[in-house]
Amino acid sequence: MYRYRVRPEYGSGKLLIELLPASADEAFFGELLEVLKQVNARMTDVCDLWVNAEVLLSFDSDLGSFLVSKDVWDSVFIMASENQPVVLKIADALGTYSQFQREVVDFSEYT
Repeated sequence: MYRYRVRPEYGSGKLLIELLPASADEAFFGELLEVLKQVNARMTDVCDLWVNAEVLLSFDSDLGSFLVSKDVWDSVFIMASENQPVVLKIADALGTYSQFQREVVDFSEYT
């Protein structure tokens, strides 16, 4: 089971999805890619930001573009600051999969 949160970016009203896998391994990404099929996501680029110990995966979808960020500490985020509808649609899609459990957050913690 994987946990996730829909929450604001720090200091912003823009939403993102914070995924909380115990390990962001191949099994986790296989499940995540299955969810992303609901928005017809297609990976367009992989950028290894070695300075930040982070990999950015760029996607296009039926609802526009978004990013998936994964770092060496297994933090995974889905972001689309300029395309909030895709964030909400992916959050809805995650909610339809029993492998993903949504956690409720207090938005005031991120302001």
